[in-house]
Amino acid sequence: MRTTKNNEKLLRYYMELPYSIRIIPEEVGGFFAEIEELQGCMTQGDTIEEVKENIEEAKESWLTVAIEEEIEIPQPREMEEYSGKFLV
Repeated sequence: MRTTKNNEKLLRYYMELPYSIRIIPEEVGGFFAEIEELQGCMTQGDTIEEVKENIEEAKESWLTVAIEEEIEIPQPREMEEYSGKFLV
């Protein structure tokens, strides 16, 4: 079992990794966002700024549960594929 200190260290590590974030405009307004490598890590927001904030919160929550439950966390796609951009 991991300690709280180790969990916090792991969370910081994974939060810094360059996961692929996809943002899609919704037909009825607003935006949908997901982190492609973290199955089920998704959110929505009324504006691009809001959805960017929301996906970071969703990522933190997803990773926190995975760490606490000792679920294997996928690594981001290969670094050479990472552009550092949000896809809209």
